[in-house]
Amino acid sequence: QIVLLAGSHCAASIAILTLTGERRQWVWSKLMAPGLDPARLSVLAGRIASEPAAFAVCETRTEPRWASDPTISADPPIRACGGAPVLSPGGHVVGFLCVLCLEPGDPARANEVTDSLVILARLVTGQLQLRRIFYDYETLLGELDRAQKTLKESEESFRMLAEHATDMITRATPDGVYGYVSPACRLQRGYEPEELVGRSAFEFFHPDDVARVRRELATTIATKETATISYRVRRKDGEYIRVESSGRLLRDPATGAPRELIVVTRDVTSRGQ
Repeated sequence: QIVLLAGSHCAASIAILTLTGERRQWVWSKLMAPGLDPARLSVLAGRIASEPAAFAVCETRTEPRWASDPTISADPPIRACGGAPVLSPGGHVVGFLCVLCLEPGDPARANEVTDSLVILARLVTGQLQLRRIFYDYETLLGELDRAQKTLKESEESFRMLAEHATDMITRATPDGVYGYVSPACRLQRGYEPEELVGRSAFEFFHPDDVARVRRELATTIATKETATISYRVRRKDGEYIRVESSGRLLRDPATGAPRELIVVTRDVTSRGQ
């Protein structure tokens, strides 16, 4: 659209947008004149893009460096031309927007043509930036989607493991409030999982063990990531059993603050007191 606008506004027979890479230059978009060889167009684009700054030539026949150029004088001859560099945000030339005419141009419009090409070249820069933003956005969405799929697979694996394990698996806040309790609690404690979620684990501890386990938990949070603790808990029927819990503390990756406890608890009553 920018190339068509450049050709229309400058009354040009040909309009070309070229972009350059580290090792090559290619025609990105073009408005062609009938009978012009596409191979010649590429050469013309390179010739125009070699100019150091924006320009407009209204009659190539009166300009020695243009009149002697075979790409300009070949049939059909290019009688007028103009162009403006496409700059990166950092000011580096990344392409060129140019117009070519088969008829002489109007000298009175030379400055207007140059200014117009400069403005349109800036629009190309803006479009390239938008393309980069959209590309980065799509890439970010792809990475986010993959991360969400990985997280979902991990959660499904954890849930499958937890729901089929004979040991009771729990997720709790650092102060011991259950956020998730595996189905193994039915056999071990006599409770349904939903009866425990939202309640403090210490609520079920033997009164003589509460202070000790709290101290060990505090030590784990302060100095370690994992710990194994033995203590007594009350079943739903009122009986106390001895259990052994192996827990891992998860921390917030940004702040390092304690975030969650993952604990595996097994009934060790058969080992004796």
